[in-house]
Amino acid sequence: MIEEKLGGVPVKAIVECKNKRITAKERNQIIAQQSLIHQKMPNCTSIAVSSWVFSPDTRAALEKIGICCLTYAELLSELVPLSNYVAGLVEQYDTWIAEN
Repeated sequence: MIEEKLGGVPVKAIVECKNKRITAKERNQIIAQQSLIHQKMPNCTSIAVSSWVFSPDTRAALEKIGICCLTYAELLSELVPLSNYVAGLVEQYDTWIAEN
């Protein structure tokens, strides 16, 4: 479970991580777990994280019932947004090259 406060409001999420492609078998397990969790904590969000891509039907089924699906790479880019930093470094380097 992860928890964060946004504007003073607590936001909770249960995170299911799999070090493989999430297929129908894992999807069904995640859906069953989410159902149990939401009975006890109805305001809790669910997130499924896979080290591989989701099969298209699995992603669609999970997202249809409100489970956020992310690959590890997608989650990492959200938590550690390096794109702007790298773009800035490239721009600085290009400027340095042009000046020297």
